[in-house]
Amino acid sequence: MRALVDHGLPITRACRAAGISRSSFHYASRKTDDVELIERIKEIREKKPRWGYKRVHAKLRKEGFPVNHKRTERIWRDYGFTLSARRRRKKVRTGETVPEAATAPNHVWTYDFMFDATFGGRRMKVLTVIDESTYR
Repeated sequence: MRALVDHGLPITRACRAAGISRSSFHYASRKTDDVELIERIKEIREKKPRWGYKRVHAKLRKEGFPVNHKRTERIWRDYGFTLSARRRRKKVRTGETVPEAATAPNHVWTYDFMFDATFGGRRMKVLTVIDESTYR
């Protein structure tokens, strides 16, 4: 393509022959080398392994790196720095909180508040009480 233009063919005709637009012909990539940025992200990651890309991005900006959050996220994803999900702690149950099964009438009662609205639009709060042994 450039060879055609260098031999004297107008840019418009050379682009038409190659099947590309003139704006594509004039395009120049502005991709920068991210080596220093990547090294700094790795250093932060080693010191703070539980930090995500958003917090690392804020730290980089504070240190003076002119970096866009999307660029930080792209590097983060490309290098596989994604965090593993934290495991949830298992709740320890004591015998106190386990509900007792009803063995006879009036032994275990359950209650709940229910909310509704009247036909006129007023709110209504109802306390529902149930005897567990006779409910079924």
